[in-house]
Amino acid sequence: MKDKPVKLRAYMRRRHLIDPQPDNVLQGLAPCAQAIERLEPMEDSLVADLFDILAQRSPADFAFECGRRAKIGDLGVLGYRLLFCRDMRAVFDSWARYSSGSHPPFSTIFEERGGQWYFIQRPRLHFSETAMRFCAEAALTSFVRLNGQMIDSDLGIRRLELPYARPANWRDYEELGFGEVRFGASDFAIIGNSGALDQELGLNDPETCQMLAPQLEAMATMAVEESSWSDRVFALFQIRSRPPTKDEVATHFGVSGRTLHRELIREGTSYRELLHRHRCQEADRLRANTTLAPKELSWRLGFLDVGSYRRWERQQND
Repeated sequence: MKDKPVKLRAYMRRRHLIDPQPDNVLQGLAPCAQAIERLEPMEDSLVADLFDILAQRSPADFAFECGRRAKIGDLGVLGYRLLFCRDMRAVFDSWARYSSGSHPPFSTIFEERGGQWYFIQRPRLHFSETAMRFCAEAALTSFVRLNGQMIDSDLGIRRLELPYARPANWRDYEELGFGEVRFGASDFAIIGNSGALDQELGLNDPETCQMLAPQLEAMATMAVEESSWSDRVFALFQIRSRPPTKDEVATHFGVSGRTLHRELIREGTSYRELLHRHRCQEADRLRANTTLAPKELSWRLGFLDVGSYRRWERQQND
């Protein structure tokens, strides 16, 4: 699939503040640098490779520096929508629902259970560990920076979980204020106490919020709907604990199964192809970061039974 390299361009522009010569970052890949700057849609695999190159050719603290420079305005319409949320629970909910409109490297899942909130980030691209760590470090410092612009008090954060081995700069993570930091987890997740989300932002008076929030909500919805059908379907796979069926996808987007099929064919793909891509990516992630039993693994990948999963797995290894 193809997508606009929005976040990659933002990081590249910040990289050029350190070294203004693009070829020093993407040496020998000048056409890619030009395509990034013009936000030309690029294959996901190429974008993932470019993130890896950027990570390898940047200073060790560059990803953290990218996050420290984050501003609400970087999120476009979504950023302004967040400013008019009543409390932090609404902020996280809107972030999860509308962030795909800004073409981020991660899909966001927000949920609450057992008195705790979970802000989960799952890669939309098949990253190398180097690129994954780079994007996670930028996302973490951006999370701290952006939430600090909206609220002064504690968000009740208890734990940070990261799906890669402890890096050499692990102490930098502890300084971000996430409490306990766990490496080698199954997901990239920030976890806190639900009660802390009841805090009101207090950035705007109620009348202004009542007037502008619906308009910003509609604009944020339009930004997501302008994404390609394949992007929207794939993002839905990523934020569900189990991939929805074709009919469930159509119902979610308020269209018929035929319309969904037609739109995906028009983009050169299909529900089955997107599901296969998701299964390959999710299977790699789950095998690397969890010890799930085959029954649970097959369910998480959307198979009816373990036998179907085993047959699919053998086909991938042939």
